[in-house]
Amino acid sequence: MHKNTIIFVITFLTSLGLWAQSGSLKGTVSDAMTGETIPMANVIVKADGVTIIGGASDFDGNFTLKPINPGRYSVEVSFIGYA
Repeated sequence: MHKNTIIFVITFLTSLGLWAQSGSLKGTVSDAMTGETIPMANVIVKADGVTIIGGASDFDGNFTLKPINPGRYSVEVSFIGYA
């Protein structure tokens, strides 16, 4: 009986790791010179030039993009009036 319980627990804990394979990207968009946050800026995550996910910063300049699989990405931020 204990052997079945141990096998069940190990299988259950192993399967939890399969669901935890995505993450998120959080940050704040701000002006490099003044440090002021930039609301409603576009934030795009790309892998090999292909857009994976995108979103916009909130009124405080904060953004959260999810789900994102583990890997190497480039992040592009754009806002009208900024080069």
